[in-house]
Amino acid sequence: MEETNYTVADYLIERLLQLGITDLFGVPGDYNLLFLDHVTASGTLKWRGNNNELNAAYAADGYARVKGAGALVTTFGVGELSAVNGIAGSFAEYVPVIHIAGAPATTAERQRLKKHHTLCDGDYRHFLRMFGEVTADAAYLDFEHPCEDIDRVLVSCMTQKRPVSIVMPSDVAVAPCETPRDHITERLNFSSPQEMIGTFKDKARELVQKYSGRISLLADFLVRRFGLEKSVGMLLDRYALPYATLSAGKGLFDESRSGFLGIYNGAGSSDQVKHYLEGESLVISVGAMFTDGMTYNFTTAIPKDRSIEINPFQSSVAGDHFDITMKEAVQALTEIFDEIDYPSQKQHTEYPFLLPETTDTAPQTLLHQKLLWNSIGEILKPGDIVIAEQGTSFYGICDVMLPNGVDFIGQPIWGSIGYTLPAALGAQLAAPERRTVLFIGDGSALMTLQEIIAMMRFGTAPVVFLLNNDGYSIERAINGPEEIYNDIPKIDWQTLVAAMKPTEGQNVYINKATNLADLKESLYYIDEYPDQFRFVELMLEKQDYPQGIINLSRSMSRKTEE
Repeated sequence: MEETNYTVADYLIERLLQLGITDLFGVPGDYNLLFLDHVTASGTLKWRGNNNELNAAYAADGYARVKGAGALVTTFGVGELSAVNGIAGSFAEYVPVIHIAGAPATTAERQRLKKHHTLCDGDYRHFLRMFGEVTADAAYLDFEHPCEDIDRVLVSCMTQKRPVSIVMPSDVAVAPCETPRDHITERLNFSSPQEMIGTFKDKARELVQKYSGRISLLADFLVRRFGLEKSVGMLLDRYALPYATLSAGKGLFDESRSGFLGIYNGAGSSDQVKHYLEGESLVISVGAMFTDGMTYNFTTAIPKDRSIEINPFQSSVAGDHFDITMKEAVQALTEIFDEIDYPSQKQHTEYPFLLPETTDTAPQTLLHQKLLWNSIGEILKPGDIVIAEQGTSFYGICDVMLPNGVDFIGQPIWGSIGYTLPAALGAQLAAPERRTVLFIGDGSALMTLQEIIAMMRFGTAPVVFLLNNDGYSIERAINGPEEIYNDIPKIDWQTLVAAMKPTEGQNVYINKATNLADLKESLYYIDEYPDQFRFVELMLEKQDYPQGIINLSRSMSRKTEE
């Protein structure tokens, strides 16, 4: 493209490509159409239209978790507010998503015109202010310095690993500008004061030396968000540290590796995990976020005086805080271990994934939670992207050992049901060479089932297991097992999914499993059709819960009574 024809829209597209974003989600609207013309003309940024803006935000989130960043486009007002729930989830769970909203021309704002999609009060900044609560940075572009604003916002997104919002008026989108003078990733380096790093290192060294040979590590999902799997993994390998994860960090490292203890969730943890994390050892926690759902209602018991907590932009040693980045803290710890010649801790731990055995092995045995999760681990493969909806799916999969190289996606912090179906679309498009396996309940699927159409439209071939337990089972476990508010309409899922199939193009595999024989047949055939969209409905009793949900509901009940 000639530089004389280069516009602000082209500038933003180029910056997105520099961040590795090659797919753009969203819904067209009259205020973003000029920008979308440049997207389709680029030949490099693929348009992935969704069926509503909320689904687009979820899809961009799933894409970002796999590829490092994601983006979506909405129109002004109505489109923005439909996406805000998904953006809030990305904010809560540290996912770098770039939201682009097409806005009325700047002349309309100057004249305070009562345009459609506004509140007809002449104020065009309402929605930008709303997004200010759930974004790391935002910009309403103008003609003065649009490219500088774009760069500032994108740098905030990538350094803080949180969503941002860019509002682009239609006339600014087509305004001429210069091409970028650098690569956006060159702007992402950040350093804390060396004095602060040195003080942290001195304090941490004292504890590491004091507990030499008695150190355990707790890793969580923020390690992955900030790209530190390799650095933390080297510590685990070199010194054979015993380690655990929170449920959000499941699959972060090879779960078959010697030294893996299992999942830590406070009072619901195994005795083995409690021994190492709540006993007499020093605990180094990296990227951990102790929420109610991941700690069985705040039942953790790791003493502060025996802990080094490393978080994105602040770390602590025995309760003393230091404003340094996670990367710098991990590097400092690595240097400490090397400098003091820390001894390798050879551990012989119990196998952390011993699901309760079931004697129900007859072909006609009806499906139940134990039987399902005992069987499902057989079909997961190294390199899969495994996605589990909040509810029975998430808590069930936590007891299954994931093969090495699996990326696990859930949303245990924000917990917006329906998230995972569009997120699976985003994840599959982010890594089309990998297999995406989704587990989702029937109540959650009703929220966002339109994206099954998008999955087929874009030729993706995920495996979708729909757990049909006749309603909101996790809510039944917490309160009101027979209450009408936990019921959902009866759906013929087989017919519904078949009706979504394109009239031409890819075939789909659809099956239903009510017993063990059906399940084994489905598990066999999903590998026979690797290039097809595969959908398996799993029939389960509505009050049959995985053990994790039983433990969680008990802890929540106890807290309510206190």
